[in-house]
Amino acid sequence: MYMDLKEFASSMAEAVQGELSGEAKVRLKEVRKNNGIVLKGLLFGKEGSNSSPVIYLEPYYQAYREGKDFAGLACEIAGNYQSCAWKAEFQTGFFLSFDKVRETVAYKLVNYRMNQELLAEVPHLPYLDLAMVFYSLVCKTEAGMLTTLIRNSHLAMWNATCRMLYEAARENTPRLLKERLKAMGDFLNEEGDVSFLKGPGLYVLTNREHQNGAASILYEGVLERCAKACGGNFFLMPSSIHEVILMPYQSGVEVGQLKDIVREGNQTQVAPHEILSDSVYFYSQDRKKLLVL
Repeated sequence: MYMDLKEFASSMAEAVQGELSGEAKVRLKEVRKNNGIVLKGLLFGKEGSNSSPVIYLEPYYQAYREGKDFAGLACEIAGNYQSCAWKAEFQTGFFLSFDKVRETVAYKLVNYRMNQELLAEVPHLPYLDLAMVFYSLVCKTEAGMLTTLIRNSHLAMWNATCRMLYEAARENTPRLLKERLKAMGDFLNEEGDVSFLKGPGLYVLTNREHQNGAASILYEGVLERCAKACGGNFFLMPSSIHEVILMPYQSGVEVGQLKDIVREGNQTQVAPHEILSDSVYFYSQDRKKLLVL
């Protein structure tokens, strides 16, 4: 009999605390994330530090439900904290200055309509029916990335502007999270079943980390390169915040059917906090522009 998520989170906090043997204090924390979804995480605090990394438990709970050993997961979480702990400590002083943070600033895409509460608290730029928000990429591990979302309070402390964030992120994000364009078949062979839309002739665009990879559509020249791979104009469908699917344009394609596929996939196969949009987009090679259909 499996524990439910609440029981799992409580037990995991105790287990990870034991693994760390006093190295850090571990407590449960609920964090509001993308699309207003609240996730359960472990907050790691250390005496004398005002940096408190959070590791979210939902992926580990899923692994537990799929049969992975609980003790092994606790050891893995503790190891992931330790691998980033020194950088989190470094962040304590470095996050007080934009000049120091600048090299780590990146952007990601979220749904504009579904994140009104979040967007009231963070600097952002509209993009079609989406919004570009900014974060500091502190470090990367095999389990994911340690990031800090940049809020309006940070801009006030730094005496910085949203434009300054954008200029930094425009340069950094393609460098820190390199784009990855693959034919659907090749991508599925490497990553497994990650999308609700499959079939011959499709392409997947993400980044090498497969984290917030939908933002790679913002990289300079990426959509033009995608058009060359697709042989011209193409439809773009958001599979999640992590990747988008490209379909070479064909006359007679029913846009309404594509929208139905995206909407149904979001409702049945994508985690609520990973949904990007129900929209379908069209890239015009001649105009070099992405449009909402």
